[in-house]
Amino acid sequence: TKGLVMAMDDALAAERRQRRALERLLRNCMKDRAQMEAMERRERDMAEEMAKLREKEASRERQREEELRVLHERLSEMKREVERLTPDVTDLQGVGGLLEAHGELMNDMEDETLRRSRILSDIKNHAQSLVQVSKRDDPRAFRDRERGRLVELTNGEILLRPYGVGEKASQVSESDLMHRDGTGPISLRLPA
Repeated sequence: TKGLVMAMDDALAAERRQRRALERLLRNCMKDRAQMEAMERRERDMAEEMAKLREKEASRERQREEELRVLHERLSEMKREVERLTPDVTDLQGVGGLLEAHGELMNDMEDETLRRSRILSDIKNHAQSLVQVSKRDDPRAFRDRERGRLVELTNGEILLRPYGVGEKASQVSESDLMHRDGTGPISLRLPA
């Protein structure tokens, strides 16, 4: 029986060794399984992150294409604007003619200004002569129909009229004298 007990003891020891080996194998399998599950989780996380990155990249690409399209449109608009603002050779030739016409008009205006200055000078001289005559002569002498007088009306108009005759007058207003129409003649109202 001692041999039987020893055989059983050996068998039991072999069983225990085998069980410990299986337990170690099971623990290693469990570790491997845990590592594998962790790797699968990491793989899923990486796949999700990769999908997000692809979506961001696609969004950026769409945004870049939209910005590029807007820039192309603005460039086309600017090209059209530059073409519109670029002077045509015929336009420049027309400007030369306009400048020449402007020079002629300025010369005419200068001549007109000289004529108006002569008129104003004549009016000034006449007014001075009236004042000088009025200082040395009797006031009744001014009622003589042969002499004239300057009258300023209520609207500011200067009227050159003979004494005592309101209907027979030459009227020149300040606006008539100062008007700068280079193409028209001098405006002067003569007696009716």
